[in-house]
Amino acid sequence: MNAKAKAGPRGAAVQALTAVLARGRSLTAALPPALAALGEGRDRAQAQALAYGVLRWYPRLDAILAQLLQRPLRNKDIDVRCALLIGLYEVLYQRTPDHAGVSEARLAHPAWLLDALRADWPDRWEAIAAANNEPPPMTLRVNARRDNRDSYLEALTDAGLPARPHPHASMALTLDEPCPVEALPGFGEGRVSVQDAAAQLAAELLDPQPGERVLDACAAPGGKSAHILERQPDLGELVALDVDPDRLTQVEQ
Repeated sequence: MNAKAKAGPRGAAVQALTAVLARGRSLTAALPPALAALGEGRDRAQAQALAYGVLRWYPRLDAILAQLLQRPLRNKDIDVRCALLIGLYEVLYQRTPDHAGVSEARLAHPAWLLDALRADWPDRWEAIAAANNEPPPMTLRVNARRDNRDSYLEALTDAGLPARPHPHASMALTLDEPCPVEALPGFGEGRVSVQDAAAQLAAELLDPQPGERVLDACAAPGGKSAHILERQPDLGELVALDVDPDRLTQVEQ
């Protein structure tokens, strides 16, 4: 079976996951070449959702797969394994997990993190881990150099994409439902970008001033660096570094 050759969103997700699990690439780097053949629209969004979903629930899915297989798959069959993980994710991801028998696999957290949560919040650690597995909302950052939040919120409403202002990040809007970025008004012109609200707070808390020098030591794909320059174009210098050379090309873009 050569799952990479299969067309469609599942085949693209298999290709991306294989690059991550077999070659140690980041999903951010593995997705663009895998999605290239899909064009824009629903298939692209579905492939991306499958890849992110499998990795989010990977410990749980991998444990279930191990119980279902009569014998382990060979290393060279990593594409088959990825296809099976995708199938399990599609069957299980919308179901509410049964936390009666909590384990590392069921909560999709590494053991060291669960141990730390138990130690720090003995009465709440299960709820914290469960909440941490909830799919994140799609949050946008309005480009303050090109628009303001209220105006862009109106544009979203006119486009049939209801959203609400985030209570903590000043330029953030959270969509009621995720959508392909191509559907966002002015996305291609840089009017808005996709960035979690917590990531947006980095530049706001830093509050860069004219003439200062800023180091972004884990910069790819460049959202925080761009936000810092957006807030303060008169910096003395901004240096953006990343351990992955391939991902640095995204910062340049």
